[in-house]
Amino acid sequence: MTVAKKTKLLILAPRLGFGGAETLVKDVFINIDREKFDVRICIFDYGHEGGKESLFGELPQNKDEIAVLNKDKIGMLNFILALMKEIRRFRPNVIASWGAIYYCRIATLLTGFPYIVSQYNDAGVDYGKSLTLKQQIVNILGISERFFTRLDIGRIAISEAVREHISKKLGIPADTISLVYCGVDTNYFSPMPPDLELKASMKIPPNAKVVSMVAALRAIKNHKMFIRVARNVCLKRNDVYFLAVGPDWWSDLNEHDTNGNLLKNVEVYKSMAAEFGISDKVIFTGPSRKVREFLSITGVFIMTSFNEGLNDSVLEAMACGKPVIATAVGGMKESIIEGQCGYYVNSDDDHAMSGRILELLDDRSKLLSFGQHARQRAVNKFSLETMIRAKENIYQDRALGNWSLLNLFRTGFAFKQTTKEQVKQENQPR
Repeated sequence: MTVAKKTKLLILAPRLGFGGAETLVKDVFINIDREKFDVRICIFDYGHEGGKESLFGELPQNKDEIAVLNKDKIGMLNFILALMKEIRRFRPNVIASWGAIYYCRIATLLTGFPYIVSQYNDAGVDYGKSLTLKQQIVNILGISERFFTRLDIGRIAISEAVREHISKKLGIPADTISLVYCGVDTNYFSPMPPDLELKASMKIPPNAKVVSMVAALRAIKNHKMFIRVARNVCLKRNDVYFLAVGPDWWSDLNEHDTNGNLLKNVEVYKSMAAEFGISDKVIFTGPSRKVREFLSITGVFIMTSFNEGLNDSVLEAMACGKPVIATAVGGMKESIIEGQCGYYVNSDDDHAMSGRILELLDDRSKLLSFGQHARQRAVNKFSLETMIRAKENIYQDRALGNWSLLNLFRTGFAFKQTTKEQVKQENQPR
């Protein structure tokens, strides 16, 4: 009996800090079928939080499958050389890269293994983060990404909004980009009794209502709107608490104290809460692996982002049976069904969002009905298994047996990718 040859998949991950894109990398690495794939992951850096305190700590600690290259410590040139060494040693059939990272393309081209499937998570928005002069020049000219993406043998977008954005940004047909929605473990993220000990540990009364948001405290997540929403709701009810669950390492709001010192974003948000007189009602938890437990005490889940490719935290909340109120931006509009699982509001419209929160908190039957529909939609549309199987199909379909650069130039630029109809079939719930 002939044993089928495994596809050798190399995953390139910039870092594994707490975040949606990082969670996707982790989930693919852990759950991909080892009967079909030999897998290795190259992590460029641990992330802000470092080592085992990040999502890195959730990976199986198999040295044959994991390499950490420490890009920030060794410098760009040494990093490219180290990545080239990893590629030559593993000799992959397919390389999965998160975004069109130019230095990855340099390493893969120089080693003669340029078989990259890129995943894109960005639906495109400028949220105020300062760019270096070099980044501004690259963005204006569009040379780096537009060139390197044409070397890809596959492209994956996590939502239709991302696919449309990448198509326009890179000047490539939308039907050359496969659509694979994010997936969450709907067995792990499922309705559960409220964790009353967790609630008590934060000094939240047992019968108080909780509104939660799980997101890194970055500018694009718009926690300023979150704080204004909390103010509006607390003016109407005094039994509602707001949880902001997520890491707080960023200073991309670019705000300063009276001495001119750059403030961390969390300091800006806490100052806002204090100014509104709601410091006791708004709780910043920092990074946590207890997302499921926080969701267990949540009544309504909200997301205030300026833009999203497709938000994992929203899908996790839905899987836990929580109604969601979110800004109608990017791929967010593809997650919940308006009036069944929750509501959408316009970007930065804190009054509309607070009104919807109060509506659900005041109508328990509607809150429960929305939560049940949210759970069902997560199971049917956004399961982890559906996502993994769809990506496995793409990786296997793109695997090439000829390592030469000549083969790339013969087939790579004209590589026929998944059609829209095939994408829909690949990504249907099973």
